[in-house]
Amino acid sequence: MTNIHASCIKWKDNGILFVGDSGVGKSDLCLRFILNHQAILVADDRVDLIASEQKITASCPDSIKGLLEVRGIGIKKVPFAENVSLNIVVKIVKTPQEIERLPKPTFWDFEGVRLSLVNVWSGDVSAVEKIIAALSFENTH
Repeated sequence: MTNIHASCIKWKDNGILFVGDSGVGKSDLCLRFILNHQAILVADDRVDLIASEQKITASCPDSIKGLLEVRGIGIKKVPFAENVSLNIVVKIVKTPQEIERLPKPTFWDFEGVRLSLVNVWSGDVSAVEKIIAALSFENTH
């Protein structure tokens, strides 16, 4: 098992892993998914990952299960899922200028398992919808 600085949710049957520097909005995007799209928290701030059988399973360290940082409000208890198989990795970037208009497909590799990687700026009003689109629609290029 590997523990990384990240956050993770389960949305429908999808595991979404948020990575990026401290303070870029990983927890905020989790909160938006939870409140507006019925997602369930898996882990906030620290995520345990296990790769096996060509999938990556994410879970939460026991000490922070069900805890979500809501910046400016505090740490809140929320319903949580024990684990989820990851479908996509979302890298939260610091500025909107870091987002390419028409990016080529990119990937995140973990212990021999490759997942789609998308870059999102958390300040984008449609950030959550763009992640849903990345999961829902087929690429044409």
